[in-house]
Amino acid sequence: MNRFVKDNVILVFSIASTIVVALGLLVYGIIEWVSISELIEETEELRTKIHTLQKVYPAPVDGNKQPIQDDTKAYVALYNQLTPVFDSPLRSARNAFLKVLYNLKDTDNYDEAAKKFLDTYNERVRSDASPTQRRMEWDKMRSEIPNWEAAADAFRKAALKAGIEPENIEGYVNEIVLAELGIPRTMNEDKNELEAFIAKTCENMTRRLGERLNSDENYGIVAPQSGFAKGDYPLIARHAAILNNIIGRVADSKIKAFNGIVIRGFGGETLGSSFVEENGCRISHYTFEVTGTLDSIRQLAASFDKAQQDNRFYIVRSVFLYGQDEDLKIKSYVEVKQVNKNSEEQADQPQEGGLFGGGRRARLARQKQIEEEQRSQALKKSQDAVAEAMRKREQSLALHERHGYGDIELGNIKEFHAVIDVDYIERI
Repeated sequence: MNRFVKDNVILVFSIASTIVVALGLLVYGIIEWVSISELIEETEELRTKIHTLQKVYPAPVDGNKQPIQDDTKAYVALYNQLTPVFDSPLRSARNAFLKVLYNLKDTDNYDEAAKKFLDTYNERVRSDASPTQRRMEWDKMRSEIPNWEAAADAFRKAALKAGIEPENIEGYVNEIVLAELGIPRTMNEDKNELEAFIAKTCENMTRRLGERLNSDENYGIVAPQSGFAKGDYPLIARHAAILNNIIGRVADSKIKAFNGIVIRGFGGETLGSSFVEENGCRISHYTFEVTGTLDSIRQLAASFDKAQQDNRFYIVRSVFLYGQDEDLKIKSYVEVKQVNKNSEEQADQPQEGGLFGGGRRARLARQKQIEEEQRSQALKKSQDAVAEAMRKREQSLALHERHGYGDIELGNIKEFHAVIDVDYIERI
């Protein structure tokens, strides 16, 4: 072998050199192949991005990259400004509660604190336990929190500042705190407790409306024949909170009468559909009827548009106006029992029997009534004569000189029935 190598040094050297060069070329080829594969993959990614960006208008070329960034920042700022409008109106009360409960600072993350409390609650109060057991576990947990009462009082004060009526929170502070933290109000799944809650809620709304209430006093919270299901108790509590605000706005307006309200989709098998959840929001729909002047109805509708100042977001879907003698479409939704406010006046009118009997007192009363009717008829004739004279005088004038020329008129109607549809939107 050594002799062969010595005799063929040039051949062996050539073969060895060739092998080394071949190995080098193989390694170089592998390295280049890997590099080319990466470039091909990157090219495909860039091609996909270019294809996507070509669909964007305006295309992000050097001339408009900065405007796109500026618009994005403005959009984010507007989003951050708009989204709190959809927050709960009691968000400030929730934060006041958490601030006292956990000794938080204004710069701390209150959402994380709320999640912390919610996690602790779910650990302590078992969802699979009976209502009685859950109530006992909750009472025990609350008693072990040293500053709970102070935190709940801070919540109550902030809620009152947020416009919650005192009678709607007194006695319910603990339940409202839990609901604001994400724990539904189940009324301990107690039918008597639910009925007491509904009765007190309706009583408070009736008190606020006073003599302007001209319908039944259930405000659309009507149980189906089989009664409310226990799973619907939180739903009723949410509706009650919204109804309180709607009735409050009606009570604070110059509306002459409130004639009834319905919770659309509320009742029987469709109870759960009275709240619709879409795109991270919960939407509920109400239809109610009022009586008043055109200006008072406009002001009432405007109050719902301005409600976002109180972190309440309404959309007034429609306002239908009807004359006093027209049939109302709401009657197909609500069967309201109109209060007869003239019953006492009718009782004072002369009757054929009863107090007046059929004797001298009855004859005198009837004679007095006849004389009043005659005087009324004479006065009406005089007024009609004056009106006719004024009408003839108006007709003798040029059209542009006549009284009320150019004024917007809706017939001779002074008061209207209005059927108003509103949506209430809250962020989940």
